[in-house]
Amino acid sequence: MSTRRCRLLVSIGDRPDARRYHPLVRELLQSELKCRDQQRYIRLHREAAEIWQRRGDLNAAYRHLNLIGDIAAATNLVLAPALVRLDRGDLAGLARAVQSLPGAMKVDDPALAMETAALCFLAGDGTKAARWCDRAEELTTPDNATLQLRLHFGRATIALYDGDVNMAAFGGRA
Repeated sequence: MSTRRCRLLVSIGDRPDARRYHPLVRELLQSELKCRDQQRYIRLHREAAEIWQRRGDLNAAYRHLNLIGDIAAATNLVLAPALVRLDRGDLAGLARAVQSLPGAMKVDDPALAMETAALCFLAGDGTKAARWCDRAEELTTPDNATLQLRLHFGRATIALYDGDVNMAAFGGRA
């Protein structure tokens, strides 16, 4: 069936046989499932997060866990492995973990961008941490006071680490 004739499906990727529901249809079906069977809705999002994590797409896994409100599990995707290495004093392993992050890792969640910035900072890569702070700033809305504070703290910490006390006083911004 051609996706031109069936508006409920949209093509994904370069494969002509790869399709998914149109975003509005998908949203409607998910809302219906959430209302009718919330436990199944949560279980399916957890399973989707596990699949995406195994595939190496932390952003997709993070998004699924956030949809069900499991912020702790979402945070652990990024920070837990780093903290284990840090606790062990394995700074080389921590640096390898940062290096192994996909270079083109697509992040559309400001909290995940900040957690990735923290991971990079802990690994001693202030430049990469600052780039992740920039990404978090692009994604953060002015009304999100918690993330604005985390961003300010992150930039100030990077500036202090670099020895720039004046820049740290302004949250890493001149």
